[in-house]
Amino acid sequence: CGITFNGAGMTGSISSSTIRYADRGIFLNNSSGATLTGNNVYACSGEGLGVYVEAGSNNWVNGNAVFANIGNGAIIVNDAGTMNTVVNNWSYNNTGSGISLNGSNPTHNTVKGNQVAFNSGYGIFLQSASSNTVVSNTVYSNGYSGTIYETNANNNLIVSNVIYSNISGGEQLTAASSNNTLMNETIYGNLTIGFLVSGSKNSQCVNC
Repeated sequence: CGITFNGAGMTGSISSSTIRYADRGIFLNNSSGATLTGNNVYACSGEGLGVYVEAGSNNWVNGNAVFANIGNGAIIVNDAGTMNTVVNNWSYNNTGSGISLNGSNPTHNTVKGNQVAFNSGYGIFLQSASSNTVVSNTVYSNGYSGTIYETNANNNLIVSNVIYSNISGGEQLTAASSNNTLMNETIYGNLTIGFLVSGSKNSQCVNC
C-alpha cells in the first residue's frame, strides 16, 4: 500500500502528498475522522485503488486528484462506510469507475462537487448503497454510464448533477434499486440513452 490508516479509531490527516505506483494509494481501513486533502494519487496498479475507504466513518476526502489508476477504481467507499464526505475531487483517466459506493451497504455518505471524467468504467457507481446524497457533480466522457444506481441502491438523494457525453448513457436506475429521489438533473449529449429506469421501483425524478 501507499499510505494506510488501519484499525478501528485510527485517524489523522494526509495533505499535499503525491502517492503513486502502489496497490492501494490511500487506504482507510475502519478509520474515523481522517482528512485527505489536496493529494495526487495516480498510477496505482494491481488492485489499482486510488483512495479506498473501507467500513470507516466521518472521513473527509476533499480536493484530491485521483487519476491513471489501473484496476478497480479511483475513489471507493465500501463495506458499511457511513457519514463520509467525498467533495471537490478530480477523478479521471482511471480504468475502473470514478467514484463508487458499494459493498455491504455504505450509508449516509455525501458525494458533492466532484469532477468525474474519462474513466473506463462508470462515472459514479452506487450498488447496495442506501441513504446517500449525490449532489452537484459534473460527470462526463466516461466509458459506461455517467451515473448508475443498481442492486439495492435505495433511498438515495440525487440532486443537480450535470451528466453528459458518456458512452453507455447518462443516468440509470436498474436492478432492484428503489425509492430514490432525483431532482434538477442536467443530462445531455450521451451517446446512447439519456435516462433509463429498468427494474427500479418507487423512484421519482423531479425537474430532470
